[in-house]
Parts: sequence; structure tokens; C-alpha cells
Amino acid sequence: MTRDKKSEPASLLTRKFLLEMAGPTYFARGEDYFKRGLVENLSEFNGVISAVVAGTEDYQVKLRAEQGTLDYSCTCPLGENQEFCKHCVATGLEWMDQKKSQDHTKAIESREEMIRKYLASREKSALIEMISKQAENYPEFQDQLLIKAAVASGKGADLKSYRSLIDRATRVGDFIDYYQMPRFARKIHNLIDGLENLLEQGLAAETMELAEHCLKKVEKAIHQADDSDGHLDEILERLEELHLWACGKSKPDPEELARRLFEWEMSSDWEVFLGAAERYAGVLGEKGLAVYRKLAEEEWARLPRLGPKDKEEIHSSRRFTVTKIMESLARQSGDLEELVKIKTQNLSLPYYFLEIAEIYEQAGKEDQAIEWAERGLKEFAGRPDSRVILFLAEKYLKRNQTQEAIKLIWDEFRRAPTLKNYQFLKDYTYPSGEWPKWKPQAMVFLQNAIEKFPPKPNSWYYANSELIQIHLWEGELEAAWQEARQRGCSEDLWRKIAEKLEERNPEESVRIYQMLVEPTINGKNRQAYKETIKLLIAIKELMERRGQKQEFQKYLETVRDQHKRKTSFIDLLDKAKIAKPGSIIPLKKEKEAD
Repeated sequence: MTRDKKSEPASLLTRKFLLEMAGPTYFARGEDYFKRGLVENLSEFNGVISAVVAGTEDYQVKLRAEQGTLDYSCTCPLGENQEFCKHCVATGLEWMDQKKSQDHTKAIESREEMIRKYLASREKSALIEMISKQAENYPEFQDQLLIKAAVASGKGADLKSYRSLIDRATRVGDFIDYYQMPRFARKIHNLIDGLENLLEQGLAAETMELAEHCLKKVEKAIHQADDSDGHLDEILERLEELHLWACGKSKPDPEELARRLFEWEMSSDWEVFLGAAERYAGVLGEKGLAVYRKLAEEEWARLPRLGPKDKEEIHSSRRFTVTKIMESLARQSGDLEELVKIKTQNLSLPYYFLEIAEIYEQAGKEDQAIEWAERGLKEFAGRPDSRVILFLAEKYLKRNQTQEAIKLIWDEFRRAPTLKNYQFLKDYTYPSGEWPKWKPQAMVFLQNAIEKFPPKPNSWYYANSELIQIHLWEGELEAAWQEARQRGCSEDLWRKIAEKLEERNPEESVRIYQMLVEPTINGKNRQAYKETIKLLIAIKELMERRGQKQEFQKYLETVRDQHKRKTSFIDLLDKAKIAKPGSIIPLKKEKEAD
């Protein structure tokens, strides 16, 4: 089938396009890689350009034109983070170079097509020999073949071999950093794919056992990895789901399974099998659940009762886990009072009173719900929980106890005079027509509170922040602006004020944005530079709207010159195309290492 010309790589890949995608620094590095001949195994098949680029490691690159845009991927750390890296640039340049040298009147036969034709012509024994040698050189490829071979054998699972594969896939050296994590996770996902195939072949008992072995290894690996993006969390979920399916098909001894699940649930640092009593209820049956309940009750009996005057054992993970187990069992029994009894074992925080109130509320027992919320408020009068207050205030309103509800909200505002509590005060007083009385009181209270905290030079704390946010929320821009000029405010609030002033007073808005450029760029990280670019774009639009194009160009040149050593910022600035073409001469940069 003939492809749309718009989807051909040639329609997009030019030097200019690659420079726009990568920015000057990555483009220069990619061009250096191209000139040094580090792009290997370049091929094009079905519109996808593939290559291996040699660097610190060999990285796989794929480029594909799709509906006027370029899809790209690279297995390097930047590529894993969705950046258009130097390896992508090098691949694009190599493809363009080879394209020029070929006769366009002839069909281009890609390397991949050549390889396919060659392999199709070879004897089976020769192919086996070739693949076997490659497997010896690439352990990850070897593991994938071993998994597929074990599944395809149909002779049952060789548990020892599978455990060995799991051990290899989950093995950790010194530490797995953020950039290494995606590759590490892919190896385990490939392994789980093999275990799922094993289950589909009817080897449920073996799958269950291997899933447990893999779970133990992954739990151990988490302690030695930077899993900020949650790759291993996803793997744990897949393994737990696979284990449940395998248990459902293999029908293991329910009592033994109950003991194993309970001990795992109690000892896991990562909440593996948390809530197993509910999730595995159908597998455990009456016998398994009875064992599970007995084990939980024995553990539960060891816990001391905690009241409002006691400090909760915050770091007691066993208490947290066994409490969740007991609550789960109580919900399964449908016994409301049993669930409440479990909750009363720990009343060391006001929120725990609210949890009991919500249990009664869901059961339609409003009187008991209010009683427990009031108890929570009384027991913790010196340190109330706002969630308890809001719960009670809502209940009082429904019972037409409007003044009681307003008093609760006013007391909460006095305790914590925030925008959120100001909004609650308005919500609760506006319907009854009392807001005009309460708003002045709230403002006076805020002003008095601010006076107690005079501004300090170079301080990050501004006592008037909530007042400015309230003025902005009420649409009182002039009052917010005046308060900020008088006492100062945070950079975030200055930005909000500037945004509001864009239409009414663009000159002042520009002044504020310019004031924010220096402290923002001095964050000296990529996110700070991106925020600076946003500020510069806002300044540009406002100044051009006022006919100040030349003035903006001069201002931008000043910013660029002052921060020319921040090469990452300069790259982002060039990519953003804020400057008028040709108006700023790109600064020379020192050659950076690979």
C-alpha cells in the first residue's frame, strides 16, 4: 500500500527541523556523533527509521513521520524522559546523508528488508546457530528466549529454571538510579509476560509459586532503587493480580494460603497483599477465612487501646495493617457494631472519631453520627480537626441549627484564617443574608493578625498572603495590589496580580513580570528556566501590544547577556523563538563533552 507522502520521513527531516526539535546544544552533540560515524545499523521499514547509536552504551533510536509531526524514541536516559536527544539528531542526519547518496529513481531496499530476505533463504539449522550465538552475547535476549522456550515446551514449569530467570531479571547491583529504572522494569515486565503465558497453558500452581518468588525479589529491589515514577509499583500490581488469578485456577489449600497471605501482609514494607481477606475471599472460602480471622484476632489482642490522651504509634506499621485487616473482616460480616468496636480501639486523633461518625452516617443513623463527631470536637478542643468541624456544621445546617453551624466555622476561621476557611464562612453565612455582617469582622481579624508579624527583609514568609489571596478571590484587584505594594508578597502572588493586571494596567504588569525574571532564573534548574521563558513570553506579548517591539528586543538581549553562562537556559530561550529572527546573534558556547 502506498503511504501518504505527508507521512514520509523526507517530508520532515531537515537540518532546520532537527535543530528546532533538539535545540543548539543537543543538535551540536548529535552532529558530532554523526560526523564521528557513531550511527550504526540504520534502516527504514514501513516508514520507521531505526538505528543504533554508540555512546556510553549502544542506544536504540526510532523516528517516524506521522501526520505532519515526528514520533521519536531513544533508549538513552533523556529519551526515556521524552526528550529529543543527540542520538535522535545523529540518526536523522545519517538518514539524510544516506538518502542523498542513493538513486531516487530506484526503489530503496532497507537493511531490514535485506535481512528478512536473507534469513528467509537460510536453513533452519543455520538460523538456530545464529540466534544461539546472539543469545550468548546478550543476556537479556537470552532470558527472553529461555522464557519463551520454557512456555512453549508444554511439559510443565521447570521451577528451578524459572526461579533462576527471576533472580537474574530482578538482580540489583549497587543501586538502580532514576534513569536506569525503565530498562530494569522492562526486564521484569517481559518476565511477567512469560508467567502469564504459563498460566494460560494451565500451569496455575506453578504460576502461583513463581509469582510469589518474583514478589519477594521485587520487594527487595525497591530498597535499592529510585522508583520515583512508580515502575515497581506497577510491577507489584501486575504480580498480585497474576497471583490471584493463579490461586483462583489452582485451588490451593485454603488454610495454608490464608497463613501465607496473612504473614506476608503483616510483614511487607510495601503493602503487598494488603486487603487480602476481601480480595481472596472467594479463594479462601469459609475454612481459609476462619484461619485468617484467627490469626488477625491473635495479633489484634496484643495491641493496647489508645484514647485521646495517648500518642498514636505513628511508626507502627503492624498496627496499621492489622487494623485494616480487622476492619475488612468486619465489613465482610456486615456487623456495624463490630466495625465500630474495632475503630474505638484507637481514638488518639480527632479524625478517628469522624471515621466512626461516617460509619453511622452511611448506615442512616444520623443521631449517632452527630454524637461521635461532637465527642471528637470536645475531646480535642485545643487541637480540633477541620474535617470534624465541617462534618458537624453541615449536619447542623440540615437540622436548621444555622447559628451553631456559623459559630463552628467562625471559630475555625479564627484558629486558621486562610482563604479556604474564609470561603467556608461565606458559604455558611451568605444564604441567611448574614455575610455583610461577617465579612468586615473577618477582614478586621486578618488585618490585626498581620500587624503582629511585621515584614522581615529577605524572608520567604509573608503574613499577608492569605489576605491578598482573599482579595483576588473576591475580585478586589486594587486592594490586593495595594496590599502587595505596601507589605510585599510571594513571587507566586506577584505573578497572579500581574496576570490580573494585564488588561487593566499592562505597563504595571510588565514591571512585575520583569521584577520576577531574576529570582526565577536564579533557581538554576530546568524547571526554573522554563518558568522564566513563560515570563519572557508574557512580557513580549504585553510590550508588543503597546508597540514596544524594539524595547522588548533590547530588554531580551540584556537578559540573554547577563545569563549567557547558563547554557541550558540559552538553549530553551532559542527553542522558544521569543526573539525576532536575526535580531540576536547566538552566543558561542564552549564545546561540551559527550
